Amino acid sequence: MKPSNRIKVLDSLRVFAILLVFFHHYYSSSNYPELGELFYFGALGVPLFFIISGFVISLTLERTPNYLTYLKNRFIRLSPAMLICSTIIFVFFHFFYSGEGYHFSKDINNYFIANTFIDPHVFDLKSGYIKYYYLDNAFWSLWVEVCFYIVLGAFFYLKKEKYILLYIIFCLIGFPIYFLFSSHTGHRLLINYFSEEQLKYFKLIARCCVLFSECFWFLIGIFLCKLHQNSKNYKYIFGIIICLLICYLKDLSFELLVFCILIFGFILSFLYRPKYLKFLEQSFLIKIGTASYCMYLIHYHLGIVFIKYLNQNYHLGYISPIITICLVIFFGLFCYNYLEINLIKFYKKIFK
Repeated sequence: MKPSNRIKVLDSLRVFAILLVFFHHYYSSSNYPELGELFYFGALGVPLFFIISGFVISLTLERTPNYLTYLKNRFIRLSPAMLICSTIIFVFFHFFYSGEGYHFSKDINNYFIANTFIDPHVFDLKSGYIKYYYLDNAFWSLWVEVCFYIVLGAFFYLKKEKYILLYIIFCLIGFPIYFLFSSHTGHRLLINYFSEEQLKYFKLIARCCVLFSECFWFLIGIFLCKLHQNSKNYKYIFGIIICLLICYLKDLSFELLVFCILIFGFILSFLYRPKYLKFLEQSFLIKIGTASYCMYLIHYHLGIVFIKYLNQNYHLGYISPIITICLVIFFGLFCYNYLEINLIKFYKKIFK
């Protein structure tokens, strides 16, 4: 979306999503055992990003003339930041990091795979075991996003007036099949028909189809977009409630229940009482939200290593993650304004 067309509240909402992810990763059980469970809810920052993507992509499709242009624009938007951040991650771990772990971050094959946006498990299907993996564990959601872009775009340009219905059918068929082949419950049902080795391979296939696990979060964003265009189209409110219920029943956690209630409250305010959300239209929040993609890509492995370094050398305790969050935000702002935007312009010249 062009800056003039951006919806400020959603940009600010990205700030809350990225902060949730930061707190989840940085105050994890491995770093702070006494706080790990408390900050586990931060993992819900990723579904929040998916909801925003569902909204934004729905608008983007309506403003893009054809499928090829749409895919090209999506690649131009995603690739520059990934190239920058994946290069920094790979160079650091391959050439400078001497500590334990992170061997997948040192593998140049994983570096190239990351820049294709294809899940490494797709490349593992041939061997049947984990040979390739994410350069950074946070990258798993990029494959989900890309699959959503491809699928929804295909449905939209195939049949514009029915694309939401086609996506709903896609979710309703794929979600239970994914659950059957990926979950322990599903494997207990299938063990009578397949061997353990076959079930392990099915699980690997399911990891390549993880969009089905997250597809209803995107659908919430799609419905929200339609309501934003016509707030009296109440059938989409009903659709959002059904999607939230499905997402809750998938995990049945208290944190998820609270999250779903808060999301629904936000949606009602966004649609019918926007003045309640005026506090989100702060310029500094919008700037951070606009640059949040870079922050998400760079924050995880490098951030964890930096926190451990601060704790081992300066014994900063709970302050280390806060310092790291500030540095990641500063990096994201710098990366977006001085590196990513210029690289996007370069990509546009190439594709033009």
